Amino acid sequence: MKKTYTETDADLGLLAGKTIAAVGFGTQGMAQALNLRDQGLHVVVAEVPGSDAWARAAAEEFEVMTIEQVAGRADVYNLQIPDMAFRLADAYNQKIKAKNKAGDVICLSSAFDFYYGHIVPPAGVDAVVCAPKGPGSAVRSEFQRGSGVPGLLAVHQDASGHAHAMGLAICKGVGFTRLGVQDTSVEEETLTDLLGEHCAWGCIVALLRACFDVLVEAGYNPETAFYEAINESKLTTDLIYRYGLAGMLERISNTAAYGAMTIGPQIIDESVKDRIRWALENIRNGEFSRDWEADYKAGYPKFNGLLKEIRESQADRVGEVIRRKRGDSTAGDLTAKNV
Repeated sequence: MKKTYTETDADLGLLAGKTIAAVGFGTQGMAQALNLRDQGLHVVVAEVPGSDAWARAAAEEFEVMTIEQVAGRADVYNLQIPDMAFRLADAYNQKIKAKNKAGDVICLSSAFDFYYGHIVPPAGVDAVVCAPKGPGSAVRSEFQRGSGVPGLLAVHQDASGHAHAMGLAICKGVGFTRLGVQDTSVEEETLTDLLGEHCAWGCIVALLRACFDVLVEAGYNPETAFYEAINESKLTTDLIYRYGLAGMLERISNTAAYGAMTIGPQIIDESVKDRIRWALENIRNGEFSRDWEADYKAGYPKFNGLLKEIRESQADRVGEVIRRKRGDSTAGDLTAKNV
């Protein structure tokens, strides 16, 4: 087992007196900027003038400026522009890199751009990955209640000889060391992160939709199908999060658990692992990155088309009606869309 770094292993004093630039104020950028500031650190925000993100940062009383204005001024660049659109790499390479100075720290929340070579920091600059194992909304809400989400730390470039310690300080600033931080590598973080997103998250969406569709096709009430096939998944994953896989099965009815254990493996069988192995190789060899970059350069036709199809599916439309009935609202929450 790798060492788990906690609060006593990290020195927040390494960030004292430094200017931390939160470059991007989306879900993750907002959460991390707020947490770092709450720790008494000096944080400024770089965003696009006139954007919703700029307005959010100003409403939180941050000093907000353009990326061009922050370049050369900060000591730590916490790059949080969503890597959709490869905007993060473009912003860094076009507006920040030339003004980096010796001793600067470049920090990413995902190793994606380091792994594929989209960002190559200049000599003299430390480059680290402080990866939260949770969405920005959880990074903030858990921090506010005195806890945190776990994190991973990878050192990509150690120009100062102290990049690991600086990375741990950043992890402490955003609250990761409250739960624990483990060392990783740029390759490991990239491949494990993307595979989890592609296969675990992707399959969850596809599987829930498939269960819903089969019930509706069989003539059952769409609202009932939504509750059984989609809504209950939240309650089930909460049990897994708290008690583990077996612990969840022990806390639902024996009938439900028996069916889950006997039928589930016949649907998610060994052939699925072969497709997951293909997905891992698709990430490792760069095919996914090339496909994603091509869609970005074309203006997102595939991304927008796929998202539109899901948003307009009966499963999502029925779910929206039910969420409105029960009074759920996304207004004012911390899950700003990455646009």
